[in-house]
Amino acid sequence: EVMGASLSLRWSGGDIDIAAGLAHAPEDVATTPDTIFHIGSETKCFTAELAWRAIRAGRLDLTTPIDEIAPELSGIRGIGGAQITLAHLLGHISGIDGDIMLDAGANPGVLRQLIASVDKVDTLFAPGSHLSYANFGYALIGRLVELAEGKHYAALLTELLSRVYNLHEFALAPEEKHRHRLAIAHYRAPSGALLADLPGPYSNIASGTILAMSPRALTAWG
Repeated sequence: EVMGASLSLRWSGGDIDIAAGLAHAPEDVATTPDTIFHIGSETKCFTAELAWRAIRAGRLDLTTPIDEIAPELSGIRGIGGAQITLAHLLGHISGIDGDIMLDAGANPGVLRQLIASVDKVDTLFAPGSHLSYANFGYALIGRLVELAEGKHYAALLTELLSRVYNLHEFALAPEEKHRHRLAIAHYRAPSGALLADLPGPYSNIASGTILAMSPRALTAWG
């Protein structure tokens, strides 16, 4: 069922990039080492790095409650007054039920719009007492980074990848992905037809589904 794949290795002895199969099966488009793939929740690593850069610059703090950093969060039940910190969000120990997947549009202010559309999050446990993977927690981190740096998340991530790491085989917005060879996952329906398995809403930009990279760019960053 795997129609195309790409493997990238980086180590002291040299680099290896291998690609096989089809990046887009219905159109018979071959997979190549520069093909970009949607990397899913590996995006959270970049969001965490953006947060740590703001922390090290003194623009964010690990221990301050997030509703004090961003008063716009104080009206969300489950977050306002809950003493959730950036450290809790980074480690998935905030206690919030983190699978809030909403389509809040695709413009640069999408994280602000996503958070503004949420008035309540369920609470699973007291912050710091257990672990529960939270996608929405990383949307919150992305918004905190935006407020700290005074730029939209997409601009910050693009700057990190292209200017800091000199990487170019990546894309966020659909119009950017058209400039690359993009792998589009397909699955076979019971009828035999190939159907595209498209990524989730753009509002998941800080937690996953949107960022596409070539494996060699991702391993170069690693």
